[in-house]
Amino acid sequence: MSPIDSHLLHKLNFNINSSIVMCIFIFYCLFFLIVKDVFGNKVSVMEGDSVTLHTDIVRQKDDRIVWYYGPENTFVARISKMSGSILLSEDERFRDRVMVNDQTGDLIITNIRTQHSGDYTLKISRNNKVSYKKFNVTVHAHQPVLTNPIRVQNNSPVQRVFVISVVYLMFSVICIIICVHMYCTTVRKRISSQPLNAKMILMD
Repeated sequence: MSPIDSHLLHKLNFNINSSIVMCIFIFYCLFFLIVKDVFGNKVSVMEGDSVTLHTDIVRQKDDRIVWYYGPENTFVARISKMSGSILLSEDERFRDRVMVNDQTGDLIITNIRTQHSGDYTLKISRNNKVSYKKFNVTVHAHQPVLTNPIRVQNNSPVQRVFVISVVYLMFSVICIIICVHMYCTTVRKRISSQPLNAKMILMD
C-alpha cells in the first residue's frame, strides 16, 4: 500500500469514527430530553388526594430548603439550616394543608384542590451552593357520575415505558441509517479517487 493510500485510509477511519461518535452523542442527547419530558417531575392527582414532592436528598445539618409556588414564587415552606426549624406558609391556599419531612425536606400537600395546580420550585442551599428543582402538579376535579360513563385511562408506567421503548428503537434505527450512509459515502469517495492516485503513482 502506497503512502498516499495509507494516509487516505487513516483519514477515512478517523472521519468514520468521528461521525459515529457525533451521531451517538446527538442521539443520546435527544433521548435524554425525551425521557426527561416523559418521566419528568410531573405529578397528576385527583382532588382530595395527598401528594408528596420528593427532594431526593437526605437533609444535612447546614442545608436550607425552601419551597415556592407559582410564577410569583409564593412562599410555601422552609427548613432552616442548623436549627432545622420548619416554617409553613400562612397563605390561605396552603394553611393547614402542607407539611414538610424534616429528614428529607419533602413537601406534602394534603386534601389537595384544583387551586393547587401549577409549578412548585424547590430551592436547596448546601455548602454555599444553590440548586433548584421544579415540579408541575395537575389536580383533576372529580367528574359527575354518568349513567354510561366513558372511561378515560391515564398513562400508566407500563404505557410510558412502551412509549420510551418505541422512541428508543426509532432513534436507534435512525442513528444506524445515518452511520451506514456516512460510511458508504466516504467509501465511495475513496474508491472514486483511487484511479487518480494510481495515475499519480505511475507518473512518479
